[in-house]
Amino acid sequence: MSSRRHLAKALAITLAVIGGLMVTGRLLAQPADYVVHEWGTFTSVSGSDGVRLPGVQHEEETLPSFVREMDGLCRYMEDCGKGYGRPLHNVTVKLETPVLYFYSDTARHASVSVGFKGGSISQWYPQRSGGETPPELKRDDNGNIVSGGIDFAQGYHGAIRWDVDVLPPGAYSPATVLDGDETPAWIYPRLTDSNLVTTGDGRHEKYLFYRGVGNFDLPMTFQMPDDGTLRIRNTGTDRVPFLLVYDRPEPRYHDDGTIATDEARFLAIPGLDGGADIEVHMQDLERPANWQLPVFASLQGALESAGLYQKEADAMIQTWWRSYFKTPGRRVFWVVPRSFTDQTLPLSLEPTPKSVVRVMVGRAELLTPSFERQLLEEYRDAESKSDFRSGYRFGPAYLARMEALEAAK
Repeated sequence: MSSRRHLAKALAITLAVIGGLMVTGRLLAQPADYVVHEWGTFTSVSGSDGVRLPGVQHEEETLPSFVREMDGLCRYMEDCGKGYGRPLHNVTVKLETPVLYFYSDTARHASVSVGFKGGSISQWYPQRSGGETPPELKRDDNGNIVSGGIDFAQGYHGAIRWDVDVLPPGAYSPATVLDGDETPAWIYPRLTDSNLVTTGDGRHEKYLFYRGVGNFDLPMTFQMPDDGTLRIRNTGTDRVPFLLVYDRPEPRYHDDGTIATDEARFLAIPGLDGGADIEVHMQDLERPANWQLPVFASLQGALESAGLYQKEADAMIQTWWRSYFKTPGRRVFWVVPRSFTDQTLPLSLEPTPKSVVRVMVGRAELLTPSFERQLLEEYRDAESKSDFRSGYRFGPAYLARMEALEAAK
């Protein structure tokens, strides 16, 4: 009888626990046994007065032909803007190469939705299951676009959705994803331990990729009253956990074309509280002989501290190494607070994973007063103002700054 009483008591406890988990007759959803990691970049260009400039929609990295775009194969057009072959206006932020990784010990199906408050998700891979629809693009009899352009200053809310199968770890081999049209910037993000994902059209990849363009406020401002002073302000409420001020001059070359000097200087800043500001004197930046090693290690450590795995941090830095650090210019990198990422790029995953890590890096390209004076001379001498710095990655942004300076005379 005693054993029967114990059995009955155990059964009653079990039923009580189950009853406590029931809500309107359904078990409360528990996080599924998988994790998702993401990294990407918000790129902007600031004048010396700290105002973010429009016109940053141009491509910087060539994408493989299999990447899907909002306006088809616009990458082969002369004026392509992040997957759009139509007029884009007031683009102040580029959403660069976010990738989503899945880590699971077992196969599973997942539904993924990403919103973009203030922007459009205009390129992606593999094929999406749904998402935003841009304005209808209309052309005249000569093929000229007459309507369908987008002014992001008027507000925009993009979105994308995938339904994917996450395959078990043993399902991956390089041949599974090989297409032959990949660029180095596409291959580097594959060098992680993430699971393979596949969509209904049978395409396989190590990650979900998307990027786009937009116009929205970033929680950081950068001013340069003179070439030697940089004023940084965190206009948000959350702490920015890491910043890297970076300056790379134009390299000098020998007569035979080889590089005579390959130098850069930088300063790592451990963080900046919400509402705080800091003044950086450019003469305080470090200029080590072998600058690549400390720069790589500094950013890698910051990305890992923010939650990325080491291979993910390496993949991100190697993907953007040429654009981040080999391209001449003055810029600041900063780890974006997670709350801002979640607000700007709301992410929904079903089933809910055990954990989600999202690490976005802000990249602010800075115009110094002396560079602006140089640009202004070129602008005034240009035969066609509309062609000023045409073809250059930030040409339209430079044009906007020159127009503003001329109007302020």
